[in-house]
Amino acid sequence: MLQLKILDIKASDKRLKNRDARLKIDMQPLKKEIMPCGSIVIDLKYPDDTYTGMDKAESSGMGTGIISIFENEIKKIQDEIDKHDSGGYENVAVIAEPYSGIEHIFDKILGDNSQKINNIKLFSPVTDTDFFSNLYAGKKIALMHNCQYLYTRKCGGFEILDHFMNLVSSEDRLFITGWNKFAWNYLKEISNIEDLFEVRITIPKLDSKSIMNLIMADAKGRISFIDDRPANGDKFISVEKCQVRLPFLHTEKSVCKLKFNPEALKGKKSKTKEEIETEAFQKITNLAGGKYDIARIIWKNTMKDNELRLSKIPAVPTADISNFDEAYILSIIISMDTVGYEGLLEIAGSNINLKQKLQSLKFSGLIEISDNLCRVNPEAVNSVIYELRKRRLVW
Repeated sequence: MLQLKILDIKASDKRLKNRDARLKIDMQPLKKEIMPCGSIVIDLKYPDDTYTGMDKAESSGMGTGIISIFENEIKKIQDEIDKHDSGGYENVAVIAEPYSGIEHIFDKILGDNSQKINNIKLFSPVTDTDFFSNLYAGKKIALMHNCQYLYTRKCGGFEILDHFMNLVSSEDRLFITGWNKFAWNYLKEISNIEDLFEVRITIPKLDSKSIMNLIMADAKGRISFIDDRPANGDKFISVEKCQVRLPFLHTEKSVCKLKFNPEALKGKKSKTKEEIETEAFQKITNLAGGKYDIARIIWKNTMKDNELRLSKIPAVPTADISNFDEAYILSIIISMDTVGYEGLLEIAGSNINLKQKLQSLKFSGLIEISDNLCRVNPEAVNSVIYELRKRRLVW
């Protein structure tokens, strides 16, 4: 059984109990310290089971396949590590949308360089500069996860980030950092953060063939792919709701319209097993937006008794975000990956009825709330991103 030793928790740090810090670890660490800010500093020797946002059973299926997909990104980071001793290195920023697989890359880097790297995982917003006094643990390379937690978009919410940027610019250490893409895009517009991280790596989206090969490589037993959908997928006539803006009105109204599908009158064509399999993974990839971790979640939720029925793969959801407050809250959540209620309330402010808005978003299937932590529903991530980009709340 894994033993956790908690060091130096002051009486003033009782707020940790109710913070939104998420402490989920499946590792064999040499040392752990829970810091007053609610984050964890971890010195790793064996990072094989590093928490990736999936449970241990899921992460255990990760083989060399996912590593080969990100081979170029891993090589760029390793090049800077190899150059560190000679002094010719550049600091690294790895930038990714939620569920894009950044943790798989960091796991590989840790596994190959465990004696050189101090591994730092942030699970909630950092609130105290004392955190940085224990940053290095005697090692010259710092690997920092979830650096979006170094700031909050509120008045006075950039003190920790400013302190960190000063540290990076003045220290003779290599910083390898992971950032939420939307947080990074915001910060690069208001600060000189790009000047500090000259090696910038954006995690690519995967195509359906790559996702199919990765998932099928980990599949156990014979998988049957079954196209049990009605012919051509739709009825000849269906009713569809849509939003329209009526003349002389400043608000949109929901109306119904008839949708005709002549293809439904044609017979259903027979398909080969390979064609059904290809179509299944194309649907999964579209729903996942090319993000491997989401694709694995969809696969796990759709598979039953080693059968995957195309009718069970959800359609790409439509994120109907007509309320600006709800859109604003979603933009905060998507930019932080995961955020607790108290942290969200600090940023959103008391003018918003946060509990009501969160319940509305949860009822709409756009977010998940567990243990007082909020995150965007994996299957809705790409629809949410699309809608928030249209509103220019993220970019």
